[in-house]
Amino acid sequence: ATCRVEPPLDHAQGTLTLGDAASPPYEAVPVEIVDGALQAPPARRLGAGVLTIEGYAPVRILWSGSAQGCAPDPIHLVPGDAWITGRVRHGEHQPEGRVWVEGCGTRVPVDEDGAYAMSVLAGEPCTVDAFRSDGRLLVSAGPASVTPLAGQEVVLDFTLPEAAQGGLGVTIRAADDGMHVLNVMPGSAAAELGLAPGDVLVEVDGTLVAGMDIRSFVDLATGPAGTDVDVVVDRDGERERLTLDRRLLQ
Repeated sequence: ATCRVEPPLDHAQGTLTLGDAASPPYEAVPVEIVDGALQAPPARRLGAGVLTIEGYAPVRILWSGSAQGCAPDPIHLVPGDAWITGRVRHGEHQPEGRVWVEGCGTRVPVDEDGAYAMSVLAGEPCTVDAFRSDGRLLVSAGPASVTPLAGQEVVLDFTLPEAAQGGLGVTIRAADDGMHVLNVMPGSAAAELGLAPGDVLVEVDGTLVAGMDIRSFVDLATGPAGTDVDVVVDRDGERERLTLDRRLLQ
């Protein structure tokens, strides 16, 4: 769908956050305005997201793949009147795209000094977090809740782990009896110790994981690359205790 934009900017770049923008991390795609028009991502029926163009306040939009149209039509961009700024410790001097901050429906990169600034919707409570990509592992600083007011600049600083974080090398599914292994990454400690799809992780470093949500499990199982973690694996009713070293997952 091609969306008309007012004012009709000749050229601008931004981000379109897809789906539910209530809590990060998001599925966000870069977008571009050319000659007053925005090209929305393909949608079979109806797409929904939050559009953020640099220098303007975020705006919610809908678009249809079948009707080739957008709502509102045109999309009215207004200067941002609420801002969130701050710094991300241990986010400095990283390669472009490795560290970013997202929340309140938008995502912005962190500069070489770890600083960021983003325009947000005023008057709506939202969650903000900082992230770093350590290989295939997404590392979070920890979310903060805020309600920006019109004309207000909110300062939020974040601290990411100093060391690169490593993982076990498994894809999992949460279940009542533990974490079911779906896939094992080649070259990981899990692969070297023979973990396989169908195994069930029932304990990590002395903590039972039955009934635990995925995010809590990831927080428990991941840590600085090179450190060890003890797990108990259930294989067809037979339990085995293993020690795995956390590795940077590429």
